[in-house]
Amino acid sequence: MNMESFIKQISLLAMFLLSSLLAPNSWALTACGSGSYANSEAFSNSGVSFSVEWSVCAVDTLEMKMTGDGTGWIGVGFSESSSMPNTDIVIGGVNSDGSTYLVDTWASGRSSPSVDVSQDYTLVSANEFASSTTIEFTRSLNTGDSDDYALDGVARYLLWAIGGSDDITYHGGFRGISATAIDFSASPVPLPAGLPLLLTALGLLGVVRRKA
Repeated sequence: MNMESFIKQISLLAMFLLSSLLAPNSWALTACGSGSYANSEAFSNSGVSFSVEWSVCAVDTLEMKMTGDGTGWIGVGFSESSSMPNTDIVIGGVNSDGSTYLVDTWASGRSSPSVDVSQDYTLVSANEFASSTTIEFTRSLNTGDSDDYALDGVARYLLWAIGGSDDITYHGGFRGISATAIDFSASPVPLPAGLPLLLTALGLLGVVRRKA
């Protein structure tokens, strides 16, 4: 293979890799279920602690892990304001018999939320320990349901609460809210798998052309 032919092949390879990287979804985020999260927030109030971790996976899916003190229900809500009325809430837990639950609800006021007709949250795992409960779930950033807030590119306040049992009743003082609205769709994006190969091809092309 002569030098001109080699340069041509390397150039074609670089162009192919570049077009692949710029194609739709080529910068897609990691698959759901990795067990690692890019973002986290921790809260405490009335002597109890609560935390959330989340990432965007599969391009348009929110994956979240919530952990709260106690062995009752725990829940998070997404809201346009820093108050409970008009809040998109998901509640989960582990019953005394070991069965698990996750309920998609909507709070129209300062009262028990109503169960959504369309259940748009998917339970990934639920675990209860001696003094804490952990729930992992996924949902589309935009479910298309009028009882779910869209989370794609829109910042929402995060509300949290902990129940004293698995009966979904008033949480008392065991609740809180994020200090600011959070854009849950903003998540670090990993480098595309083909990027190192593209950089190598471009480097080889540069070396060869200098020698030529």
